[in-house]
Amino acid sequence: MKILPPSTKPVTPNPSSAVTVFEISDPTAIGQTIEVIEQDAVQLESRPLRARQVVVRLGTICLTFQSTNLPIRTRTKLRTGFVGFVAFGPQAAGTLNGLPVGPDRILASTSGVEVEFVVAGGYESVSFFLPPDDIRAHLRGRDREDEFHLPNGVELLQPSPAAAHGLYGWGRRLADVAARQP
Repeated sequence: MKILPPSTKPVTPNPSSAVTVFEISDPTAIGQTIEVIEQDAVQLESRPLRARQVVVRLGTICLTFQSTNLPIRTRTKLRTGFVGFVAFGPQAAGTLNGLPVGPDRILASTSGVEVEFVVAGGYESVSFFLPPDDIRAHLRGRDREDEFHLPNGVELLQPSPAAAHGLYGWGRRLADVAARQP
């Protein structure tokens, strides 16, 4: 594991490390930390930024936990070869392309689609990035391939609140344990 100090310049990720923790004070560094997404960020208040990203690499899967103390606007695009799912923390508030996001929603996205997030201070989320073939193989192995479709572009899913909270909680615990014991 590598913990990087607060940044005043872009941080270069270390893809060979299974777990990397980024403490970010410069919004331009936000887009330099997760290799599977392209992201630029602008903080929307002039107070000091305290953002945190925990990146956990599990084979072909990349899990990230993200939090910020200030409102931020990002333009984010998932790189080719991945599907992304984002579960939002209990205090998460904001919009995705103008649509409200929060703890009762899950974002699903294919690669190559740019989205704009505007989030409030106190925002937290857990993202799961994985190759579509991994999802298909898993579902095929459980004879459930016909029950699930991969997202077409960007979709805001509204599962049961328990399912949304459960996915966020599971991902958050995984990121917390990985950061403490890589």
